[in-house]
Amino acid sequence: MRKIILWSSIAVVVIAGALTAMLLLRQHNEEFSENSAFKAVPLHTPLVIDITDIEAFLRKTQKGPLFDGIRKLADAGSLWPSLDSLAAILRREKAFEDIVGNRELLAAITFVGKEPCCLMSFSFHNRKEQAAMPEIIEKLALQKGAKISRKSYNDAEICTWNGHQTLYYAIHNGMFIIGDHLLSVEESLRQLTASSLLDDGQFMKLYRTISSSSDMNVFIQHEHIEPLFNKIMASEIRTFLPAVEQFANRTELDFTLKEEEIFMAGFSQDGVGDNSFVQSFAQQTPEKFTLDAAVPATALGFAGFCISDFAAFQSDYAGFLKKHSGAFYEREAALKSIDRFFPKPVMTLFNDVAGKNYALIMGMTSHSEPTANRLFVAEITDRKTTETLFITATEKYLAATEKSLTADKSKLQQLRAFQNKWSKDSARYELTLHGKPYVIHRFPFAGFPALLAGKTFASVQGNYVCFYDRYMIFGDRPDDVKQYLDEVITGRTLNKSGNFQQFNKQMLSKSSFFFFLNLRNMLPLVDRFLDASLAEAIKNHEDVARQFYGFGWQFSGAEGGALNNMYVRMASEPQEEATAALWQFKPDAPLAICPQIVVNHNDKANREILLQDTQNQLYLAGRDGALRWKIKLPGKLMGAVHQIDFLRNGKLQFLCNTSDYILLIDRNGAPVKPFPIKLKAPATNGVAVFDYERKRDYRFFVACADHKIYSYDRSGAPVSGWKFSGKTGTVSNPVRHISLDRKDYIVFADENRTWILDRQGNSRADTKPFAHSGNSLYLTTVAAPGMVTTDNKGVVNITHFDGQHTALELGVPARPHWFVAAIFGQRLLYIVAVDRKLWLFDAQGKKQFEHTFNSAITEKPTVYTLKSGEQEIGVVCGDKRQIYLLNEKGAVHRGFPLSGDTPFAIGGLSDGAPQCLITGSNGALLTYKVE
Repeated sequence: MRKIILWSSIAVVVIAGALTAMLLLRQHNEEFSENSAFKAVPLHTPLVIDITDIEAFLRKTQKGPLFDGIRKLADAGSLWPSLDSLAAILRREKAFEDIVGNRELLAAITFVGKEPCCLMSFSFHNRKEQAAMPEIIEKLALQKGAKISRKSYNDAEICTWNGHQTLYYAIHNGMFIIGDHLLSVEESLRQLTASSLLDDGQFMKLYRTISSSSDMNVFIQHEHIEPLFNKIMASEIRTFLPAVEQFANRTELDFTLKEEEIFMAGFSQDGVGDNSFVQSFAQQTPEKFTLDAAVPATALGFAGFCISDFAAFQSDYAGFLKKHSGAFYEREAALKSIDRFFPKPVMTLFNDVAGKNYALIMGMTSHSEPTANRLFVAEITDRKTTETLFITATEKYLAATEKSLTADKSKLQQLRAFQNKWSKDSARYELTLHGKPYVIHRFPFAGFPALLAGKTFASVQGNYVCFYDRYMIFGDRPDDVKQYLDEVITGRTLNKSGNFQQFNKQMLSKSSFFFFLNLRNMLPLVDRFLDASLAEAIKNHEDVARQFYGFGWQFSGAEGGALNNMYVRMASEPQEEATAALWQFKPDAPLAICPQIVVNHNDKANREILLQDTQNQLYLAGRDGALRWKIKLPGKLMGAVHQIDFLRNGKLQFLCNTSDYILLIDRNGAPVKPFPIKLKAPATNGVAVFDYERKRDYRFFVACADHKIYSYDRSGAPVSGWKFSGKTGTVSNPVRHISLDRKDYIVFADENRTWILDRQGNSRADTKPFAHSGNSLYLTTVAAPGMVTTDNKGVVNITHFDGQHTALELGVPARPHWFVAAIFGQRLLYIVAVDRKLWLFDAQGKKQFEHTFNSAITEKPTVYTLKSGEQEIGVVCGDKRQIYLLNEKGAVHRGFPLSGDTPFAIGGLSDGAPQCLITGSNGALLTYKVE
């Protein structure tokens, strides 16, 4: 595909030059009779694109966010600039607009051998235009430094353009033809004098269905399209769709282009002998697809059938299979092997309980588990009857299998091992979700989803089955079914997504088939869905790709084929809370602090999450979001929560402070004596914990509103050796302990001064005052060691431990700002954020990058170390509920922005598992996987 895009740029330039000259040479002279460019299209061409009005098409593709995005995603500094050049030429020749408006351009995508190629062609209006074309191309070749050679082919001449790329073109019988392969141009010339598509009655019948108001029309020949489809799409996505080559004979789609969406509608034509897949729906009445209420919002997509008459579908589908090799007999044999465990044939029994909706759901997954979270959901009308039928059949199968394996001890042992993993009846996996019991049953009839509803659902083997509400749910792993149940039971479903609701308004209310792909959710796995070159282009512009929300396709059976409706839409809202999140936790009120990942001393392989809401409730949640406990605190926490081994027994407690108290809480949520400690004045910063000798002889430092710095020991009493008697301003950031060259430094800052003290509170240096910005102090060892921060004008100030002072102008706006200093690799770098802008500077003040966000930065940037060892900058744009990660070159991390409006934590929740990002968004705590 990339090859097609690259060479077509030159073709477009050639055509642009030709059109310009034809405009200038247009006169009253002998005109050609009707000579459609379809005559030049080889009969076996799998894909033909017909642009009936070049100028109108160019106008629409020159503006709007959708085509701006497509330009970037095409990564084709080739095709789009060429189209832009053509548009510019037409703008300069406004007087001839009415002539160009009628120009029709065809692009035929075909194959030479196994390689795709493209033929572009159009008809001349008259002989004058045709006669002028060679001279136009000669002049264009001279401008481009290309050479043209010629050879005779039958009664025509084929020219070779030898320039940056090699192209072949011909001017013959009122037609201009250009392609990147000599054989394709030769075939096209032969086609001009042979029976063409315009002589094909089936094609012309389809051609007459096109809409005169569409921007372009696309024709698909299904018998030959699969190789091209396979070149674009990876196998993962192909498993979601009906067999392309068997779907229909031909399909025509009318494209209507909008600034933020594309509409496609048209007809799929059945082949001679009714041997196409669409005939399986010939007797079906379109129905409403309701399983969006049973699709998790995190899903990559779904493929759904809406079956109004289950028995008729089974009959028609079986008729379709009979005409395609041995598929019918394979299915019949598989069904017969199952039928013996049911009182009647399974399809006859299922007909009595069959609902109208069936869906294959592709849940969120990862590169390490590409086939995980695939489920098949069948709607049923009688849950109790269905469950009894299928579970009884399962028990019969297991009993028969055990009996047949009695003579084979090794296989019998394997069966026993399997049974021991389950409860005593050997076929049940019991679990409790949100206070209610559920059972996941081992289902031994592999491939049942495809037997029930067709090969579209073959990517789910259905090794496990569960019954919930009016749904029969099949999965390949019990964990997949469990996760699915959790999302659906808690209402984290697609029908509640604002983006999907807006998207679904443009889809038909009823259909027989509904396919939906969440383009945002698939981005982390784009290389599993698309050709490698296309996937690479999307990854290079993932921030652009994230603006595209979804693709939908519906069809319904109709006389002689099927009616299609397709739709592509950009996102109308930011990425929503449930979208792409592994799980979410809903506290009683919105988050008030950054969530923290904490150690569980009873299970160090698995971490927990600590958070506080705006009602001052403190929560401890497990790695899966399950609530451990919540307690009410006497105020909002100030600063970070510290984990300390206060009792010196290997168990960890949480030390923190509110405005009035220092608190120590054990992992069960209970206070630890002698805490809480009542402060002598309201605290102005978060408590700091120092362990000078690493003997767990802790010291707790806190600044208070009475302009004093207090130090407490383990007993909760003031430290007798702390003699600091200075009068500070307001100290808003935690006190720091720095150990350097065998000396201890106690460091903090108020509005006007950086204080450098020893352990007793005596001054170690006479420091220069300056108007502090309120940002934290950071240690720097560049040149002379010191503490670095900024003043209220954005100037970097370094207070050295010997009292010396240096300043560095960065040139950022003199407005309130955030400042962070951090080590990236071996380098000290400075981060500054003002309004919507973020800068990164080195320690000498040289700008590394500048990034502008869509809305204001609402929290101090944070530097995280990822599992790869790389440092990245976390940014929160709370007004738009978007969070970002940027590397030191300014590139946005793949998959971002994500939904979030609070500071976030990044870390592993389990040993060996991928890192997770935990944030708040719209009152919920969300957990994402960071890859």
